Amino acid sequence: MRILWIGPWHSDVLCQQVRGSMAQALHEAGIEISTIVVGSPGSWTTGGFDYIYYCPKPRGWLGKIVNQFRFIAIASHYRGDHIVLGEKAAHFAPWLALVRRMGLRTWKLVLDIRTLPIPLSANDAQRNVQKRFWLQLKTAFRHVDAWMAITPRLRDAVMDKVNTRNLPCQIWQSAVDRSFLESGGVEPADFITKCGHAINVLYLGSLGRGRQLDLAVKAMAEPRFASGAIGLHLVGTGDHLDELRGLVARQRLERLVHIWGSIPYAGIQSVLKGCDLGILPLPPLEAWNVSSALKLFEYLGAGLPVLVSDIPAHRDVLDCKSFAFFMPEYSLAGFASTLESFSNLSLDQRHALGLQARGFVAAAHTWNHRAHDIQGFLARLDSQT
Repeated sequence: MRILWIGPWHSDVLCQQVRGSMAQALHEAGIEISTIVVGSPGSWTTGGFDYIYYCPKPRGWLGKIVNQFRFIAIASHYRGDHIVLGEKAAHFAPWLALVRRMGLRTWKLVLDIRTLPIPLSANDAQRNVQKRFWLQLKTAFRHVDAWMAITPRLRDAVMDKVNTRNLPCQIWQSAVDRSFLESGGVEPADFITKCGHAINVLYLGSLGRGRQLDLAVKAMAEPRFASGAIGLHLVGTGDHLDELRGLVARQRLERLVHIWGSIPYAGIQSVLKGCDLGILPLPPLEAWNVSSALKLFEYLGAGLPVLVSDIPAHRDVLDCKSFAFFMPEYSLAGFASTLESFSNLSLDQRHALGLQARGFVAAAHTWNHRAHDIQGFLARLDSQT
């Protein structure tokens, strides 16, 4: 079986974490997998792709338009079994369907939807972005042969707004690379341990405004955390980075809250090894309610208990799990009280919860599990024609 998986485009850390690890798992399942990367040849450094088509990084709108034609040309010459389009590549579906008819290609077109547009706040409707997103999906569903969604709730949200033509659909959640389960020999990151906290709390990922991490930062200003026993570490980059740094300075929280910026993919395990608790205090908005957070599974796979907001996406995965600490409400007080509850556990109790978290992921939530599901889905799709 051969797959060309298109979108997202850039060879950044997040893409390497998701697409690189998934590609390796698909490769190990016996699938030949190719992709398109925007960047200089050799810029992709992680993952098991059998072939990578490189396109130059555009310098402006003209370059972006030219790249669109490059993408279509690459796909039109593809001789494999399936072309999978991420939701940001959905607009290619009509063109590729036309190429398939005119060029007598036999590959199947599969649409893979992982995220809805993420609002920056509860009052940010992003109407133009939302309108364009749903229009592209509606158009794509007229031409694809099947689709995938990352959670059942996301599937239902799409089916509520788009005529999916009763096409076959495969659900797959986020997952982790098996290496996160095998952290022996990895040393804790010294920039974490040198801060001197008894308990290190970690947010690792995008520092985008839509994640509203200022809530966690502001909670650290409560007097109950003044001793410095608990330190909050934000590791990543995004459009909220400068504002978060400014907030830390205004609140005089430099001793308690540390913002480190992004790190290389190879260093993620050492950061996780240096921490005691992973946090995902995502706001209760539709985009997060139907999501499947990559970081959630990475925290768990590295043996970290998690502090999470009480939203449907988190409940679907973690309901009644002892290693999951749910905020009783989405507020500063809700975050602070939950963090305090975790800090009151003994070291042995925290270690036991971490082992349970790692076991939960090892049983059913690695990329190899996901690759097996996707391989079976595509094989069944082929057998129906």
